[in-house]
Amino acid sequence: MPLFYFKACYRFEKQLTKFEKSRLIFILSVFHLLVFQILTAQVTRAKIDSVNAIPNGIITSNPREFIPIFSANIEDSRYLSYDYGEAKSLQNLGLVYYLSGKPDKSAECYLQAIQYFEQMESPSELAKLYGEFGYQLKRRDFMKAKTYMHKGIQLAEDQSLDVCLCGLYDNYGVLFEMEEKLDSAQYFYQKALDLKTEMNDSLGIPYSLNNLAGIEAMRGNYITALNLIRQSDTFREKEKGNYGRIQNLIFYGEIYSRMGNLDSAINQFKQCLTVADTLTPSYHIQYCYEQLSILYERKHDYKNAFLNQQKFMAYSDSVLNIQTNAKVAELEIAYETEKKDRQIAQTQLKIRQKTDQQIALVGFIILLIVLAFLIVHNQRLKTKQIQKELEYQNQMKHLEMEKRLSDEKIRISRELHDNIGSQLTFMIGSLDTLSYAEKRVKVHEKLDNLSRFGKQTMKELRDTIWAMKQEGADISQLVLRLNELKRQIHENIGSLELEIVNQIETPFPLNATLLLNLYRIVQEAVQNVIKYANATHVEVVFQEFEQGFEMRITDNGRGFDLNQTHFGSGLTHMRNRCEDSQGLFQIKSTSKGTQIICKFIVK
Repeated sequence: MPLFYFKACYRFEKQLTKFEKSRLIFILSVFHLLVFQILTAQVTRAKIDSVNAIPNGIITSNPREFIPIFSANIEDSRYLSYDYGEAKSLQNLGLVYYLSGKPDKSAECYLQAIQYFEQMESPSELAKLYGEFGYQLKRRDFMKAKTYMHKGIQLAEDQSLDVCLCGLYDNYGVLFEMEEKLDSAQYFYQKALDLKTEMNDSLGIPYSLNNLAGIEAMRGNYITALNLIRQSDTFREKEKGNYGRIQNLIFYGEIYSRMGNLDSAINQFKQCLTVADTLTPSYHIQYCYEQLSILYERKHDYKNAFLNQQKFMAYSDSVLNIQTNAKVAELEIAYETEKKDRQIAQTQLKIRQKTDQQIALVGFIILLIVLAFLIVHNQRLKTKQIQKELEYQNQMKHLEMEKRLSDEKIRISRELHDNIGSQLTFMIGSLDTLSYAEKRVKVHEKLDNLSRFGKQTMKELRDTIWAMKQEGADISQLVLRLNELKRQIHENIGSLELEIVNQIETPFPLNATLLLNLYRIVQEAVQNVIKYANATHVEVVFQEFEQGFEMRITDNGRGFDLNQTHFGSGLTHMRNRCEDSQGLFQIKSTSKGTQIICKFIVK
């Protein structure tokens, strides 16, 4: 039996649409509340917390008995979505699995509990859990044990959890003692003692004093060790039970045994047996008989050594028989209890399943009604919205049509005023002049001129009417009209050749205004060529490009300097007509001729 066998007892005990959406949310919330109230009628958080609050002393007395209790508590916590209750139940289940010799299941429970407390950001629970889990790993994975205990200490120090730190420091010192790093072990034992003294923890102080005494004894400082045990005695005397006093007597016996003072050691172990009562743990009594047998043998008093060895074996056998009989009875009771509990649980499960099915059915029906209402309501809203959109589109089309008609009226009136009206005014003025002219004026010649001017006016009126009838036509219709102009020029001016070339394949739709403006631009260009350019050939080319088309009018007459020549009314009219139709007007001129370009972007 190693020195200070009983330290672990205390350490172990210390370290374990908006409106519809709102309406739907309200209905579902009420439904969820009703379900919650029905299902939680027999399971409450208070019940879960009361199970988790069972003291460690009771749990450690019979850990196997608590495995089904804490397992059921976990299920109840999950049923209520009570994360804190589930985490504490997992921690307790990990403890009982550890005490029952099932380390793998214990580790699984502890790790799940750690995950829950990390999510809940509960530093006090995490610090205790890290320390408890780490201390239990000390004989299976020493490095992980130190890692978890260090995390627990660091967290407790950051949060100033002094009560938690007392146990953590003690247990961390044990790890260093196992590594035989006595200075480090003493450092943490002393820190635990300082904290307990500051908090006046009369129950915890003697344990830390005993730990420090153990370090001094291992170093061979027996006098210091005995003084520390005597300090511990002053606190043990105030305790109600004999547990602490028995531990100190055993400490005395072990120290005297190490010192070679066999008589004093024997005396201490005998006192321990005298003080022992029915509440004294059996392993304490067994340990005392075993040590007495060893001490008498070292004194060569084989008779007493034999007698104490017999008592040790007899006590072990009696304890074993008592424990065996108790275990059999316990298993029989547990079997019957488990059988009844299973039957009750099955009955409750059937009732709960039936209730759940009924609630689910009612909830499903309510959900269907709500969804049907929302679908019908949304469909009505969509229908109204579509009707409004159609009405709005019709209004916009009507307004657009009225605007187009108004623009067309304005354009026609301007066309008639600018061309036909001005020509008629000229004719009226000429007739008035002719009526007051002297007899020597050649009346016949004047009348011929007026006749030609009137015919020209009628032709322009026909051109305007033609353009109005060609709404939505393409370039091919314009080319046909220009060919008539070509024929007239050929009949009247034989020396000028007009060539029309259409290279456009896409049927771009043109409105009446654009058709008339293109036709007038060609007319004006030809008239300028006849008056000023002295050309023999004029080419009108319609060519397509990526975003639209262009019209090029090219002659071979004498050109002019664009920088020195002031644009006359003809060129100005051509530019205005092109730009009025959203076109880009360009003019180029050299000594070899002039070129006019109108570009149009067609969407």
